[in-house]
Amino acid sequence: MSSADPAKYVEFEGQYPLDQNFTLTITKESNRLMAQTPGYPKFELLPEATDKFFAVDFEGEITFVRDETGKVTQLILHQNGDHPAKKVK
Repeated sequence: MSSADPAKYVEFEGQYPLDQNFTLTITKESNRLMAQTPGYPKFELLPEATDKFFAVDFEGEITFVRDETGKVTQLILHQNGDHPAKKVK
C-alpha cells in the first residue's frame, strides 16, 4: 500500500513539457491521477509512494519533484532514461 493521498493529487495537476512538441498533462479525476500525451487517450497513474507513480499502460514511472516549500515544480519521467520536465501550468 502506498502513502499517496488521492485528496492531494491536485498538487500534481499541470502541464509538463518534455520537449517543445511533447507535453505531459496531469489531471486529478475523482480519486484517480491521470496523464495524457498529445494524440493519445488519458491513462491512469498508480501510486508507489507519495510522489512516485507508475503507468500500467506502458513501462514507465513518474516521480514528482518538490521545491523547498513543498510545492510540486517538476516531474521526472523514467522511461528509457530519466526525462525531467518543469511544471508550466
